[in-house]
Amino acid sequence: MKRAIPLFSILIVFVIMLGACGSGKEDHSNSLELDEGTYVLSGSEEDSDIKILFDLAQDRFSISVLGNEFMTGTVKIQNEKVTATTDDEKFTYVFQIEDHNKICLNKDESDTLVGVSGNEDILDKADGEFVLYQR
Repeated sequence: MKRAIPLFSILIVFVIMLGACGSGKEDHSNSLELDEGTYVLSGSEEDSDIKILFDLAQDRFSISVLGNEFMTGTVKIQNEKVTATTDDEKFTYVFQIEDHNKICLNKDESDTLVGVSGNEDILDKADGEFVLYQR
């Protein structure tokens, strides 16, 4: 009986420690969330040449230039950043979430998106700030 008491005490402590660990889910109450929809360059909402569509339900994105779908891929949101990687995994674009409907291109972590002319980074306009245009 004396030996059963210490084992029982260890078991109780173990159960309490497991309960303190919680369910393993992260608390995102303080993190920014991104609204799903089409994002355009800030200041050119009505006539933007570049549009980025985020379909967060499917973890997908697409970039359209001049109304033509330019590239598609997967999207991941983590640490208040949106990471968009093309389907062929050749290009990655990282956006900082500024607000639930505003993102800003992180040029240091992103590949260059060259336009048809081949000599300019088309995401470089307006310092890469995009705002939600339509849901």
